[in-house]
Parts: sequence; structure tokens; C-alpha cells
Amino acid sequence: MVKAALFRSGKQLSEVGTAYYRFLSPGQEPGVRFSTYILENATQLPSFSGLTPATRGTCYEITSEELSLPREEQVAVVFEMEFEAKTAGEYAFFTRSDDGSKLYIGAQTVVDNDGDHGVTEKKGTLQLSASKHPLRVEWFNGGGGGWLDVYVQGPEGVKRVLGAE
Repeated sequence: MVKAALFRSGKQLSEVGTAYYRFLSPGQEPGVRFSTYILENATQLPSFSGLTPATRGTCYEITSEELSLPREEQVAVVFEMEFEAKTAGEYAFFTRSDDGSKLYIGAQTVVDNDGDHGVTEKKGTLQLSASKHPLRVEWFNGGGGGWLDVYVQGPEGVKRVLGAE
């Protein structure tokens, strides 16, 4: 994470901007699986069990930015990966989405950010053991611009982009 602002003569002249960067190991493969779905008139997340994926692929992190979607509107994506909690403790998960999103650890809903809305961030917390946990994020864009990014904050207190590493 990099934070920056403009300073002149010791005075801050701009707001602080934050950017997140991912460092890849040589040869590191994308570890997040995703499936895209075509929707019709969606105003909330669908039940994915009866839908057939339009495309499937892999990516490095859970975000809409990396994806080539089959279309811009009336589309949904399901991301799946193994989340490794390196230490036991409380973990906070955040989804920032336009439109709706949900984050699950196993069968438990941790973040519910569903519905037809502009970019909104929601948070959920969960006590995790030091091990790997199945993680799933569902996201849809009904109409207009869409966005998704997902963050995790572990017991060490650092909020970071959620990726497969």
C-alpha cells in the first residue's frame, strides 16, 4: 500500500491518495478462479445454482478491473479461492462494489453488500483458525458502470487487496 499527498513548504496541499500494489513471485500463477454469468433485469444477486457460466478463467485478485466480461451490464461473476489465515485471530473482510456483492468463508456469509447501488463498501469480521479456508465472492452489475474490489485486514491490522498469494 502506498499513500501520497502533495506538500509545499511543509504544508499539505492535497488529500491523501492510496494505491494498492501486488508483487508477484517469478512464475506465480493466478490462483483465483472465476465464472461469469449473463443476467436479465437483475437488481440483486441471483441464485447461481441454476445458471450456466458464460466464461471461466483465473486471475490474481478479486476485482472487476482484471476481468474481460462478456458484457458490461446485466452480468455477474463468482470468484473462488483458498484463503490462508497465517495466524489465528479476527479477520475483517471488505467488499466495495457497484452493484451488489457478498463474501463467504465456507458456507458462512461474512459480508452482505447486495442490491442495486453505487460504489458502497461493507465490512464483516470473523474469527479464523490458522489454516486454509474456502472463500467465495459473488458480484453483479445490473446497469451503468460496475465495480468490485475486495480487501482483507488480519490480526496484524494491515488492510490489503485480497489476492490468491
